[in-house]
Amino acid sequence: MRIAHLILAHKNPLQLERLIIALQHASFFFYIHLDKKASVQQFKYLSKYNNVFFIKNRAKIYWAGYGTIQATVNGIREILPAKYDYINVISGQDFPLKSAEEIYSFFLQNAGKQFITCESVKDTWREAEVRIKKYHLINWRIPGKFQLEKIINRILPERKFPLNYIIVGRSNWFAVTFDAAKYIIDFLDAHPEVVRFFKLSWGADELIFSTILYN
Repeated sequence: MRIAHLILAHKNPLQLERLIIALQHASFFFYIHLDKKASVQQFKYLSKYNNVFFIKNRAKIYWAGYGTIQATVNGIREILPAKYDYINVISGQDFPLKSAEEIYSFFLQNAGKQFITCESVKDTWREAEVRIKKYHLINWRIPGKFQLEKIINRILPERKFPLNYIIVGRSNWFAVTFDAAKYIIDFLDAHPEVVRFFKLSWGADELIFSTILYN
């Protein structure tokens, strides 16, 4: 079994290196997506590790915006051709509580399972429902956008998801099989209306991947 760790990073190269060292394993490979706003120069030295690669198509990431989704999608697209058994999406601020061997054994023992949070915004995660019911201009870099947001939501009706889906989520960190990762990419390519919908949602990175796979 081969596992690709897709790491979304934007700062602290030495901390990122500690994470890579802690997770060193013959079956682990590291793909680093570096926020496009960050300088790649200070991270380049990490290429000294034979199992470390940098995602070429970088996205700008802003908190709660679509950039985190775009970075994850870009990373998955570049990883898929290598056909890993799992893609594990983590942050550069993460650090393992178990050894690399224990983590590998866990995946081996649970081969074929997906590890992604799927709490319904209509049930156990009700506080997140406003993220999709209201219009959010989180991805707009313009002055007065919050005032404009209020006006839009006062005038326009409640937003409706374009498909008859149950909206679920909670965490934007997940580990999925090759087939599930490919399904996500194929689905997004086939449903631009879903992309448009989530680009007007707040914190959509905690919803989009879970919703696609759950339904």
